[in-house]
Amino acid sequence: MSDNAYFQGTDPANIANRIVFEGASDGNVQPYYFGSYGGAWMEPINSALNAVLLGEMDVDAAIAQAQAALDTLMAP
Repeated sequence: MSDNAYFQGTDPANIANRIVFEGASDGNVQPYYFGSYGGAWMEPINSALNAVLLGEMDVDAAIAQAQAALDTLMAP
């Protein structure tokens, strides 16, 4: 993938994604960590993305499910 033309682009998004891709290849990318939520806050959106990419849910349903899971996670 490192030869993909997308990563050679000069648009800020191309550059940012190239840097992340290169960092991942070097083993230097760490997940975001937010206080007591740790990495758990990423699970709902990752699950939603997987469901959409696999054709299991449409985007609106997946986002609604992810939002509900985040609301539950962050409830006081």
